Amino acid sequence: PALCLSALTGPVVSTYTAVLIANTAVPVWRDARRTLPFVFGGSSMASAGGAAAMLTPVGDAAPARALAVAGAALELAAQTTMERRLDPRVRASYGAPTVKPFHLASQVCTCAGALVLAARGGRSRAAAVVGGLGLCAGAALARWTVFQAGTASANDPAQTVGPQRDRVDRRGTSAGAGPT
Repeated sequence: PALCLSALTGPVVSTYTAVLIANTAVPVWRDARRTLPFVFGGSSMASAGGAAAMLTPVGDAAPARALAVAGAALELAAQTTMERRLDPRVRASYGAPTVKPFHLASQVCTCAGALVLAARGGRSRAAAVVGGLGLCAGAALARWTVFQAGTASANDPAQTVGPQRDRVDRRGTSAGAGPT
């Protein structure tokens, strides 16, 4: 029963933070509200699988490695999709000097950790540990990147006011007649 309960609640718990922060006025988080839970979900899968692969005997860790690699693929794909869908003014947050190094480090750690774990993690304890650490570091950096991008976004008036003005203008034209 506990296994079934955790299978049902795990995905909700791992994406809940993304849902909460996406329901704010922070431009980059609000604009990413449809894809951010997938980034967090993939990140959770990758780090959980990576940690389990590090702590489980190599011969028994195939499911953990599969979870880790699938999570890394989901995280990287969702992150790319999320950034492409962002309003260009808001997307600039990921290029901010306080964000870009963490963003790149997150992607490198996640990709490298998944590759090491997939290629050598089934034969080498050291590779399983290195790959798992890379995935855990990548997941932590991914969340830090999202946080830092939110801070950069909220501090930029163009990102805050521009998209809000666009939404107000769209509502005004879709409501029919303008003010008289």
